[in-house]
Amino acid sequence: MLQGSADRVQTFTRAEVRRLLKATADHRRGMRDHVIISLALATGLREFEIAALDFGDAFKSGKHVPRQRIALRVFKRSNMRQSQQFVTLNERIRRKLIAHRNAMEAQGLDIEPDSPMFVSSRRQRISVRTIRHMFAQWQAKAGIDRPLTFHCLRHTACTNVWRQTRDLRLVQMFARHADIRSTQRYTHPTTEDLEAGVRDLDC
Repeated sequence: MLQGSADRVQTFTRAEVRRLLKATADHRRGMRDHVIISLALATGLREFEIAALDFGDAFKSGKHVPRQRIALRVFKRSNMRQSQQFVTLNERIRRKLIAHRNAMEAQGLDIEPDSPMFVSSRRQRISVRTIRHMFAQWQAKAGIDRPLTFHCLRHTACTNVWRQTRDLRLVQMFARHADIRSTQRYTHPTTEDLEAGVRDLDC
């Protein structure tokens, strides 16, 4: 991964993402953490935004199918304008949210609209500190020894949207950036991009 420039972000490689998701999916007690990591990769949500989610944010009352968009109640405000922010849920993450909801219901945990979507072992709303701690543990289990934080999942998600679309305005919308200059950090090529670019060269 190319590093060293102040405006470049640190991201996980595709192989590292696969290892993280596999480690959590294969573990008997990894369901909650798997969904948290998947949600960050699918939406670019920050730790505190994930921790603040209630079931009513993603599921309509009495419904078992998640919404296609979540209207965030808690989000980063980069200026004084209190505008609404949304994230879009793709089909894959919606299926995982259903599985998470069913697992919590089977454990006798609250899934009411005002109940936290992710809870700690004490059945309280999960904290940012707990998310960061569990993520460090899963990185170790997945054999990832680079010092990357949970926030790098957001960087990875935004970079992946850029790779797939090459549409800076779309990435800005996905990242919920007020200033497109903040979004430009995700357009820097990586070693993976270079390898893909030269793969089919005539030689």
